[in-house]
Amino acid sequence: MRELGPAPTTSLRESLTRADYTVGAVSALLGDAAHRALLRNETTPALRHTGDGSALATLTRLFALQVPVTVDAVAATTTGGSSATSPPGWTDGDLP
Repeated sequence: MRELGPAPTTSLRESLTRADYTVGAVSALLGDAAHRALLRNETTPALRHTGDGSALATLTRLFALQVPVTVDAVAATTTGGSSATSPPGWTDGDLP
């Protein structure tokens, strides 16, 4: 298994912090009804509330809802740029 050094994990932490990816922020983004539905593993209401392309919405789709997001969308949350500037370890191209 490939081990990650401090650079990718630091980058991840910084991106999550910058996007305010917290339980409270995700719950507020989803709203009460979608949050309760997600607790029952019903993702459709949450998907409706995470389509705005914001960093928080993108990370919620990626991690909490476990749905595919584009490399460019993830890159925008991590660096504000394109996939060409994604931090190491964040794209398939970085895997051995």
